[in-house]
Amino acid sequence: MLFRLQENALVSINPNVPPPACGSTRFRWTMHVALPFPLPVLKCICVEVPTSYGRFELAFHNHFDRRYVNAENPAVPPRVSLVPKLKDGEVDPKPSSGFVIAREHLQSVALFRSLSEYTTADAAFAENAEKVKACFLVLTDKLSEIQKALPFHATWAVYPISLFDVGTIHHSVEHFCPKTNRWEFLASGIAMNAARQLSAPLFVADFEPGKTVHPALDLAYELLAEAQLSLFRRLRRLTVLNSCAAVETMANYVFKARRTAQVSAAGMALALAETTAEEERKKHRTDHRFLLHQGLKGACGRSLCDDYQKDYIRFCDVKEDRHMVAHAGKTVSEEFAKECFELCCRIVKWLGEVNGWDVKPIIPETKNCVPSLKMESRDAHALIPGRNRGYPPHVRNSSSCPPQLNYIPASPPCGDCAEARMHVSGTSGNSSCNLAKAPSFSSVYASYAWE
Repeated sequence: MLFRLQENALVSINPNVPPPACGSTRFRWTMHVALPFPLPVLKCICVEVPTSYGRFELAFHNHFDRRYVNAENPAVPPRVSLVPKLKDGEVDPKPSSGFVIAREHLQSVALFRSLSEYTTADAAFAENAEKVKACFLVLTDKLSEIQKALPFHATWAVYPISLFDVGTIHHSVEHFCPKTNRWEFLASGIAMNAARQLSAPLFVADFEPGKTVHPALDLAYELLAEAQLSLFRRLRRLTVLNSCAAVETMANYVFKARRTAQVSAAGMALALAETTAEEERKKHRTDHRFLLHQGLKGACGRSLCDDYQKDYIRFCDVKEDRHMVAHAGKTVSEEFAKECFELCCRIVKWLGEVNGWDVKPIIPETKNCVPSLKMESRDAHALIPGRNRGYPPHVRNSSSCPPQLNYIPASPPCGDCAEARMHVSGTSGNSSCNLAKAPSFSSVYASYAWE
């Protein structure tokens, strides 16, 4: 389902890394995310956080940029790392022969570093897509926590972001060099959110410029759109409140419209019919059982309970939780918020159809869907964006995964482990393309092309 694409379709490109020349057997995994705002803090924040993949150190920094070391050979993927911002008068050091340096200026960055160590680089890179998703859940919650601590009129300065907002996440593995007695950069990869990095649409929609939508339906669309974005940013209570508000708004309007039409058809003047319907609506404006079942059935012969009994019963339960969210600050699970959003979308569509409106579909029709994905890597939160040569490989391969990225150190001295050159291979080793996705995603979009 398209609904699952934002959170489940994470494509990661992992390097295969031979043992470093120094003989290290200690490795750890890291990832960093560029933030779309500078964090309003006097000093860096560093906390230890639990995730489903163990404990991590999470640090927020305002003093780092991202540096790419690109080979002049475009087939060689770049090395990506965080480096301190340049001071006045400073310039980047000259790269080794055959390489060029590019710097992306970051406003702020969130850095995750695993507190668990691994015995091989491959073990550290294993399941990195799931690690990214687990860390991002923590990052979203922490940014929400920081936002709530800001003054009322300054909360715009920080806000929770989702994988959809960022799109590209850079991850890497460090190794502890026994000769230099310090942690050294070894190799890097990327993880891309498929929904954020699309270079072609997944579906086409029938959009008619200038088409008018009734204000009540327009408001319901707006509330449900905000509910879905809130869900992606893990603001689950806002998802529940906005979803239920969309149903309540529509139910109130549709009941009044159907009741007005009923009494007007019986011979009552239109103005008086509207007044009568409005007075009746006001008495029951918060009674979902009346608006969706008893009252609506009396007004037009339609009832959600009669047409979709399971949805009606479930919405009655959801409303109880909604009251606890609104009046007692109750927290809800992600699963509940998703269910609430999808349920309210169906009910809003049903209400619109009861009133005779042309309501948009829940998901695009199959005939309007595109059976492939096209994406490219880019980070919208870097202040100097640009294409990253060779990342991912600029090849099109419709029958299998992209060529594998094999990082092959050229037997460097121990202190230069991080400067090893890298080469691309498409013939050996395990697949470097890992698509972490929901079963529904693979059933709808069975093939994907790289660009």
